[in-house]
Amino acid sequence: MLTNPSQSISLDVDLTLRAGWALFKASFFACLPLAVLGICAGGAPQALAAATHRSYDLQWWLAYGLGSLVMLACYAAIILRQHALRIGVRASTLSCLARAVRRLPALVLNSVLAFVVMVLGLVMLVIPGLVISNYLLLAWPALLCEERGPLDALLRSWQLVSGNFWRMGKLLTIATMGLLVFVILAGVFAGVLLVVAQAGGASMIPDAQGGLSIGSVATVVLALMLAPPVLYTCAIIVAAYVSLSADGLSAPSTVPITRSARPSPS
Repeated sequence: MLTNPSQSISLDVDLTLRAGWALFKASFFACLPLAVLGICAGGAPQALAAATHRSYDLQWWLAYGLGSLVMLACYAAIILRQHALRIGVRASTLSCLARAVRRLPALVLNSVLAFVVMVLGLVMLVIPGLVISNYLLLAWPALLCEERGPLDALLRSWQLVSGNFWRMGKLLTIATMGLLVFVILAGVFAGVLLVVAQAGGASMIPDAQGGLSIGSVATVVLALMLAPPVLYTCAIIVAAYVSLSADGLSAPSTVPITRSARPSPS
């Protein structure tokens, strides 16, 4: 059930960025394995296709389905762990992962609903799709942290972002600019690694004795380099969610920031 819209809160972009950065640092080592595992699981179909030279067969689709579920569970666990840190609640990484696994069916349905809504917006025009994606950005925290249903989480996200649409857009623009630089550098590094290895005669796929290939090593290296942007993105989303929800007004935080990240009601 949606809360009273009159209780909407104004998002402070600067404070949210500060809170997100502090949360990223506080959760880095606890959530890094989840981020790496999620990235590797998401890339499993491509790795399988490169190793077998086949794609879109039964084996590929099984890898795609299982990899997607593992990736969703890992990213959901990161959000739960960071949320617990932000509001001062004790929660282990394993307990957050177990909770994320229990919420997987609702999370999958929520993701499908959000995807359908955004695609419909993109079909109409590109701009409506981007607008809708901005309004639905906080659906995952609402579903995971408030135990809401798939559709109710979308509505909750829409409510939280309402009145803060342009602030959320500014927040995402600033965060994305920094993330893009890191992602590009990670891609360039992985590409150089592959080129150098291939020039030295290294194989892109495992050998007959089951040895590691340079492709496998590059995948892990790239996952390690992409993990920080994933963690930072989740931290920004969690910081925005806490700032706009009741959590940001009542709960203490275990993550120190330079100023209070609990804005007063507008």
